[in-house]
Amino acid sequence: MNDLRGREKAVLILCICFSTLLLVSGIYDFAVVAWQFSELMMSVGVFFLLIGIGLMPRLFFMPLTSMTSSMNMTSLKAITVGSPKIQQWVYLLGIFFCLFSLVWRFIFA
Repeated sequence: MNDLRGREKAVLILCICFSTLLLVSGIYDFAVVAWQFSELMMSVGVFFLLIGIGLMPRLFFMPLTSMTSSMNMTSLKAITVGSPKIQQWVYLLGIFFCLFSLVWRFIFA
């Protein structure tokens, strides 16, 4: 994390803080307000999505033309914090939880 610039560290910290706030809010809503499992799963999914996005802070400062050009594994290593595989798994876990929550809502609504 020493190779990150100040603004990239700020984006990483903001994504982690915002995602944690959403997760705590979702747990509180589940425990106190309503016992809706789909809402809890949606909160967990959004938590993982924001953490996954936060692990790519350089993405926020790239021009759109370079984002849409060819993204290979070496360029992905250059913009992620830590291992790109961990970032991808966290992001995919968030997508899975959100999709699971949506399916749960449609089936049991």
